[in-house]
Amino acid sequence: MTTNLGTLNVLKTNITRLMKSRDLNRAQLSRAAGYKNINKVTTVLNGNSLPSIDFAARIAEALGTDVGELFRKSDDLQATEFSIRPADNVESKASHLVNAILQSAHRQLVDMGEPPTIDMVSSWWQENGGRLEACDQLEPHFDLVSGPDTDNSIPTIHKVGYKSLTARALKSHDTDMMAQFLRTLDEADLAGLKKCIQTVSHSGIGLLSPQTRIVDMPGMSAPMEISFMRLMLPVKDSEGTPYVLNFSTLVSESKLRNKSGFLQ
Repeated sequence: MTTNLGTLNVLKTNITRLMKSRDLNRAQLSRAAGYKNINKVTTVLNGNSLPSIDFAARIAEALGTDVGELFRKSDDLQATEFSIRPADNVESKASHLVNAILQSAHRQLVDMGEPPTIDMVSSWWQENGGRLEACDQLEPHFDLVSGPDTDNSIPTIHKVGYKSLTARALKSHDTDMMAQFLRTLDEADLAGLKKCIQTVSHSGIGLLSPQTRIVDMPGMSAPMEISFMRLMLPVKDSEGTPYVLNFSTLVSESKLRNKSGFLQ
């Protein structure tokens, strides 16, 4: 099961590894990421809670990599990853240029049916200032929600992307189906979800967090355990109506559970 602590440890390991390969110390990385507080990186590396997506995005840019790598376990790294590391004999500017070209090619894969990455979605969000525009390629992969009408109700679901992880897990992109699933969450999970939506909506800052859900799959004799990373971003449509964009992507192989809760 993916936990906040496990994800935080992966993040710390990757930042430390990348700092060493770039010959940067914590203060230098803090400055490169645009923080006036030169102890910002030290605070996160010595802390016990996941930082915001803004921190991850700024650190990734300062290290010349993508957000996804910061949260990727070492055994999950693939040779097909669209990234290049600066070598001792490679100019830093040239490396950044090659990265930009490869990331552009990565985005074009969406046209061929490949799902977007967290880094692609967060980059689009930053480039568009949180406005729901120029997102035709990404729109099928995310959901739009807003806070509940009352304290006792579930979040309001405005759209379920037909290629989103939600739709794939529930075998439906019907908003009523997602609402029905949310009503099955236990009190703690539902309260946590509502708090995340309200925090993102009110603060204007995105959140990235690991999640694990047990989902009853149609036609399956046992529910499915799904571990994923959830990215929530504040967005507005052309009329200025606020929503929270929910994008989720699998981080580990899903496993079947029998009714007593043991992995099969």
